[in-house]
Amino acid sequence: MARIQRLTLGVLVLLCGLLGCKAADDRGPSDEENAEFLVNQGKSDSTNGIEVRSWEASCVLRLVNAASFSVLYDEVDLWKSAANGIIAFRAGADGKLGTADDRQFETLYQLDDVSWIGYFSFRKLSNYARANGYCPGLAEEYPPAGESESVSKVIAIAETFLKTKYGAGTTMRRDAHPKSHGCLRASFTVDNRNLPTSMRVGLFAENKSYDAWMRMSNGSFNMQADKTGDVRGMAIKLLGVDGEKLLESEKNESTQDFLLISNPRLFVRNAIDYVEFSQKAFDGNPLSYFFSLDPNDVHLREFFVAVEIQLKKVANPLTIRYWSTTPYLLGTSAVKYSAKPCTSSDDQVLVTSDDYLRDAMRATLAFDDVCYDFMVQVQVDPEHQPIEDPSIEWDEADSPFIKVAELFIPQQSFDSDAQNTFCEHLSFTPWHSLPAHRPLGGINRARKTVYEALSTLRHSHNQVERREPTSLDIGN
Repeated sequence: MARIQRLTLGVLVLLCGLLGCKAADDRGPSDEENAEFLVNQGKSDSTNGIEVRSWEASCVLRLVNAASFSVLYDEVDLWKSAANGIIAFRAGADGKLGTADDRQFETLYQLDDVSWIGYFSFRKLSNYARANGYCPGLAEEYPPAGESESVSKVIAIAETFLKTKYGAGTTMRRDAHPKSHGCLRASFTVDNRNLPTSMRVGLFAENKSYDAWMRMSNGSFNMQADKTGDVRGMAIKLLGVDGEKLLESEKNESTQDFLLISNPRLFVRNAIDYVEFSQKAFDGNPLSYFFSLDPNDVHLREFFVAVEIQLKKVANPLTIRYWSTTPYLLGTSAVKYSAKPCTSSDDQVLVTSDDYLRDAMRATLAFDDVCYDFMVQVQVDPEHQPIEDPSIEWDEADSPFIKVAELFIPQQSFDSDAQNTFCEHLSFTPWHSLPAHRPLGGINRARKTVYEALSTLRHSHNQVERREPTSLDIGN
């Protein structure tokens, strides 16, 4: 009988802890009452937890870093011990808020360590944060803790990789997208009729045409055969774009860049993850990024994105669609970009050589023009269309893409030694941009520093001046 009574009492205590009941003595909880609520990123969406560094995580962190004890206890309805624990953490060693040693919760792991915080406590925090304005809004960034340190690590890893791979007297290529299928002359003609007045800003303020260079590429760190599954890239550089640009070292240049790939989702979410991925990829074992013996270090969603990319068969880089995956400002709104062929194609994959994608482009442009609809997709839901996670596709059913320009590639011959050399020395970054189109999200913030550092290294190694083109003449 005593055993049954103890078991019954234990069950009641567990239920009370999970449901957030308030005990008169507020004694410390058992381990079971501190039910874990965290879910590692990339787990199934059907789980009952929260992904670290997600939009919802940001909601909760903003709440616990700002709320008073009375809000946490009386309004959120947390246990008194939980509310006191949150305030005590923020107060620091001296136990007083508003002093020099105050601190903030930077991660949900820190919140998980507070006594009496379990799954149902978290749900209360999340629901209250959503209902009371603590969550990031449209076009609002929410950088995770540790991002700047991660960016520095990415640069160090990539620089070591490039210096090791390319010795003196060799041409140092890009760390990512090193294999080019060619650089093409094009034009970009704005048509802003489909945009509301509030979005007719920057490049899209007027209906005008710009000359452009385009670089088509494979994404792999290695110069591999085109038949190998890979992400394909389209980098667009508009010329003659007036106005000061965001990249401080090239703020007076007249270029605007757009970077797109052949998939709407990316398999890396943020700079913190990119450190791990780049290290394992440069070591020749990228698959180990996705799987681990530690269940908290499994990147399942990212794995499925990578498989999605690998399985795509490409017959011709000029007949497939491209997406930015990452968001950008358009006035005060956030948008993603996409370039879609003006006409559909049912070309069959014909592998004639290791460079069959270059061959296909050359054959197409020998006789035909090519055009793309350049489109924007406006963010309408900050939770399901997050700024900080490019592994999540923004659903076109919720926000369709809107055509804002036409990208036209005239019939041409592009595969000369001189043009290929010119192409090799170009630099592309989303931060070659007007402020009205500022890149958003962690991957883009990382690109600002990483791309500039690696471009500087590459041009220095190759003893070539790093400069932006001003015309379609490869001599300028």
